[in-house]
Amino acid sequence: MNDATLSALSLLLGGALHSFCHMCRKLPEDKRPAFYPEQGNMQIMFNFAWVMLFAVGAFMAFRISTSLSLVAGLIYFFVLPFVFQIPIARMIGFKSFTDYVKTVDKATGKK
Repeated sequence: MNDATLSALSLLLGGALHSFCHMCRKLPEDKRPAFYPEQGNMQIMFNFAWVMLFAVGAFMAFRISTSLSLVAGLIYFFVLPFVFQIPIARMIGFKSFTDYVKTVDKATGKK
């Protein structure tokens, strides 16, 4: 594999893990999936993992091209979260993303 492919894979995996961590963290503890860690230290490790995957992917993109790293960063933070939210909501046991949002809103007291 070349650097561009490794960079893209690293950013995609980091984006998926980032979305998963963010979505699980917003859920009440009784609604979180069984495979999401309950302990704070393991949650920190999950967050550290997506940060490292992003850093490696962005660095590899920067080594290829400065403009590529800028585009990769923009895609990572502004596109990938929306791409991964619906499949992750279904993966963690919700019928749809709307059910996930309703559960989070109920837990936070929003209408």
